[in-house]
Amino acid sequence: MRSVNPTILLREALLYLWRATTLFFISTYLFSIPLGFFVMLLSQGGSEFSQTSTGNLPVGLFTIFVVRLPLTATFGTVFVLVSTIYALCFAVAWRINGGFIQALRGRIPQRPTSASSNLLFILPVLSSSILVLVALIQGLQETAGLPTGSIEFANPYRGLFELAYSPIFEEVMYRISPFAAYYVVNIGLTLSAKGESNAKSYLKSVYLSIAFPDRAKEVSGSPNIRTNGILRGVNRAEWALAALTSVVFGLAHYLSGSGWEIGKITSSSIAGLAFSLAYLTFGFHAPILLHWFFNYYPYIYEVAAQNYDGIFGSLEELVKLSVELVGLAAILAFSIYLVRRIVRGVFTTTGLEVKKEEHNDSAAFRRPIGPMKDLEVERLG
Repeated sequence: MRSVNPTILLREALLYLWRATTLFFISTYLFSIPLGFFVMLLSQGGSEFSQTSTGNLPVGLFTIFVVRLPLTATFGTVFVLVSTIYALCFAVAWRINGGFIQALRGRIPQRPTSASSNLLFILPVLSSSILVLVALIQGLQETAGLPTGSIEFANPYRGLFELAYSPIFEEVMYRISPFAAYYVVNIGLTLSAKGESNAKSYLKSVYLSIAFPDRAKEVSGSPNIRTNGILRGVNRAEWALAALTSVVFGLAHYLSGSGWEIGKITSSSIAGLAFSLAYLTFGFHAPILLHWFFNYYPYIYEVAAQNYDGIFGSLEELVKLSVELVGLAAILAFSIYLVRRIVRGVFTTTGLEVKKEEHNDSAAFRRPIGPMKDLEVERLG
C-alpha cells in the first residue's frame, strides 16, 4: 500500500482550514454592510440620528490640507454613500488578479505578500496580522510607559458614522492624493523628457497610476512589485513619500485631541506604512478596505450586540476571537519562514550543504498558510 507523506496531509488540512476561515471572514465582511444600513437607518436610535444634518463635511488632501465641502446632507445619506464606496471596493477586490472564486478553488497561487494574489482572498490574513502587530506594539509601548490612549463615543451611532467616514477621508488625505500628485508630476516630466505630448496618453497613464500603481509600472516596463518584489518594485520617491505620509498620519492621531496619547504615533505610523504598501501593491481599494477593517468592521458588530444582543453578541465575540487567532497565526508563520530563510542563508554562506526534501508538492501546497490580554479593537479613525 502506498504511503502518504504526513507533511503533505498537514498542508492539505491547513489549506482547507485557510479556505474555510477565509469564507467566514468574507461572509462577515459583506454582511456588515447591510447590517450597517439596518442599524443606522432602521433602528430607533439610528433612524433619529441619521435624519440630522452633517453640516459641511471635511475632505482631506495632500496630507496637510482639510477643506469643508460647501454642501450639507443628512448623516444617513452620507452613510449610504460611503457604504456604497466600500461595496464597490469589495467588488474590485473580488474581480481582479484572477478573481476570488478562482483563488478559493486553489487554481491561482496565493501569497499574502504577492502583487499577483487576489486581495479579497488574502485580506483576512493581511488585515488580521497588521491589526495584531499594531496591538502587540502598543502593548510593548505601554509596558515601557508610553500610553496609547483611546477614543470614546457618547453616541454609538455618531461613532458608527465617524468610523465609516474616516477610512475614506484619511486614505484620500494620506495615501491616494499625495501619491496622485507625485504621479501627475512624475509622468508629466517623463513624457516631456521623451518628447511626447499626447494628452490622451498622459491622462491614461495618470489614471492607471493613481488607481493601480503597480499595474501602471508593469505596463510601462518599469520595475514593479509583481515582477521584482516589493523592495525593488517600489522606487525611492515612493518609499520616501510612504514614510513621510505615514509619520504625519501617526502624528495627526496624537495631535487630534480625540483621546489618543503619544504611543499612538508609532502604531499609527506603522499601520499607515502598511496601508501605503498595500496601495502601491494592489491599488486604491486596498488601503480603504484595510482601514475599513480597523474601524468599521468590528464596531458595527459591537453596536449591533449592544442593541440586540443574542446572536449578535455571540457573533461579535466570534469575530474578535477569529481576528486574534488568524493574526497571531500569520505572524508566527511568517516569523518561522524568516528564521528558516536566515538559517539557510547562513548554511549557504558557510559552504554547508543543506539537504532539500524531495517530494512532489503541488503549487497550492507551497503557499504560506495564513491564516490579543483580550485586545480591545484598534481603531485608526
